[in-house]
Amino acid sequence: MCFPMSAELPSLPVVRMGSAARASLRAGMTGRVLAVFRRTFYVIDTEGGIVCIGDASLGAGPLNATCGSLHTNWRAGPLSAGDTARMADGILSIGNRLAFSLEGAPTWRPAPRPVFRGWPALRHGLQCLAEQARTEAPTDGLGRMIPLLAAGDITSLQWRGASPIAGAAAPGVVALWRWLSGRLGDPGERATAPAAAVSLLGMGPGLTPSGDDFLGGVAVALHALGRKDAAGDLAACLTDHLTNRTGLISGAHLRCALMGEASALTLEAMDALLSGQQARVLAAGRAAVTVGHTSGWDTLSGLVCAAASFVGAAAAQQADATAALCA
Repeated sequence: MCFPMSAELPSLPVVRMGSAARASLRAGMTGRVLAVFRRTFYVIDTEGGIVCIGDASLGAGPLNATCGSLHTNWRAGPLSAGDTARMADGILSIGNRLAFSLEGAPTWRPAPRPVFRGWPALRHGLQCLAEQARTEAPTDGLGRMIPLLAAGDITSLQWRGASPIAGAAAPGVVALWRWLSGRLGDPGERATAPAAAVSLLGMGPGLTPSGDDFLGGVAVALHALGRKDAAGDLAACLTDHLTNRTGLISGAHLRCALMGEASALTLEAMDALLSGQQARVLAAGRAAVTVGHTSGWDTLSGLVCAAASFVGAAAAQQADATAALCA
């Protein structure tokens, strides 16, 4: 596709924006192009806000601004990291090369938050995803952890023959699981999130490393399960380390997740688990393959870690109550 190069640039219409993107693309904003990829490019403003701009293939999410039916290869266009970005009169200008009109673009709001539908439904959702992960999760990344996490079998997190990333992540995942089990099993428990969780930040290659995606999944699940207290403690543990443990773009996505904000695909996956409906769970797994090299399944593994900890804690409480009655 040819991009306009004249001084009076035609404006490409933005048809949907996430809430974080809207906050960054404010009147008078100045910034620069941070990175350019085939389907997307990222802009960072002078205050550190990050926006992901893409064509129609870009899904909905808090950082995303989508450009109508446009389909292009941004790498092949006249875009470079470091190009200036300015907002004025509802127009985002990138150097003297591209312009985007925000006029009339609605702010994307996710569907109502996932609703907990009871332990049997969640258990069934976890079982369905575990079966799918055994054959469909990438061999790289953390997706192959899901069967053990779903079963609460943390003693088997040895990862013999698993990916190097999974082996490196295992200590942090086990520590996080144990903390989650304590916090979710006792609302009065105020133990701080384990320092080992910080070891997952920036772990793995790519734009959003596997460890970051996993932690984001944990946070989104905690919000969906109504445990904002635990999500807040996890955020307090991680936030100060984001600037030096992971990249700007991954850190921006993870900050959103720590507040319970995520892509439409991630929120649908969590709701599918809560619903226990096999067809929806399988669809979420298939959609995960389209997100990065392993990012989609890494995020699913984080959702499962928190959700299965929640189920395990509830089962332990029920067993304790039964034992007390029988005593």
